[in-house]
Amino acid sequence: LEHINILSTKVFDGKTLPTESTEALLRNSAGNPLFIVETLSYLLQKGKIEAKGYEWDLSSVKPEDIPLSLSDLIEQRLMLMDQEAINALKLASILGEKINPQQLAEMSKLKVQQVLNILSKARRLLIIEETPIPDEFIFAHRMGRTVLYSLMSEKERKNYHNLAAEIEKKYASGSLERVVGRLAYHLQNSDQMDSATEMFSVMRNQMEEVYLSKGSREALQKKLYIESVAKESPLKDEDLATAQKFASALRMSMQNLRLFPKENLNVMNAVKRFMNLLNSFLEAKTEALSVS
Repeated sequence: LEHINILSTKVFDGKTLPTESTEALLRNSAGNPLFIVETLSYLLQKGKIEAKGYEWDLSSVKPEDIPLSLSDLIEQRLMLMDQEAINALKLASILGEKINPQQLAEMSKLKVQQVLNILSKARRLLIIEETPIPDEFIFAHRMGRTVLYSLMSEKERKNYHNLAAEIEKKYASGSLERVVGRLAYHLQNSDQMDSATEMFSVMRNQMEEVYLSKGSREALQKKLYIESVAKESPLKDEDLATAQKFASALRMSMQNLRLFPKENLNVMNAVKRFMNLLNSFLEAKTEALSVS
C-alpha cells in the first residue's frame, strides 16, 4: 500500500486514492507495477480521476472501478471506443506484430484516413503505439493483441487470416520472398498448411534472410520432413560411390584434427570438403534437411 501511495502522490501532486480503492488496486495487481501504472492512466482517461481547479481529485474512485486483471483493463479501455473502431482493432490483431494502416483499411473496407483516426485514438488510449517507421504501429502490450484476437470466433479468424494472406500477396508486388514469413503465418492460421509448405519449399532458394516465427518454422519443417520421408528416394550406384568419398573425406578430417589445431588451414579445408560432399548429397535426397 505504501508504494502505491508514494507513486500516487508523485503523479498527482500529493493526492492518493481512497484507502479501499488502494487496497483493491494492490489486490487486483498482485503487486505488478505495470498493472498499477496502467490502471491509474485508465482511471484518468475514464474521468474517475480529474483536475478540479489547481488540484487533482481522486476521491470518486471506488473499488469496483479498479479492473480485475490486465486483460480486464484492456477490455475496459476498448469499451471507450465505438464498435467500428473495435472491429478495426480486432482485424489489426490478425495482421501480426506490426499494423499497416493501408492493409488494415483494405481488410476493414474503411478509408485509410478513417483507419488512421481509429489508430490515433487507440494510441491516446495506450492500446497501440507508433514505431520509428512512419504510419506503422504496434500493440502497446502483447496482452492487448491477445484480447482482441480472442474476441473473434475460430471461423472468423481463419477467414480473416485468409484475407490477410491475399492482401500480403497484393502488396508484395511480385516479390513474395519479402513477405514469405507473414504469408506462412496467415496460411498456417487459415488451415492452408499445404499451401504454406509448398510456398516455403519453392521459394527458399530466393530468400537470403527471412523471419519466421518459431512456431511457424517448426510446423513447416515438420510437414516438409514428413513429406520428404514419404517420397521414394532409393540409393543408386553413384550414391554408394559418394558414400566412399564421404568416408575418405571424414577419415582425412579426423586425421588432420589429431595432428593439427582446429584453426590450421589443412584442418579447415578437410572439414570443408567433407561438409560440401555431405550437404550436396542431403540436399538432393531430402528436402527437409536442406531447409533446416
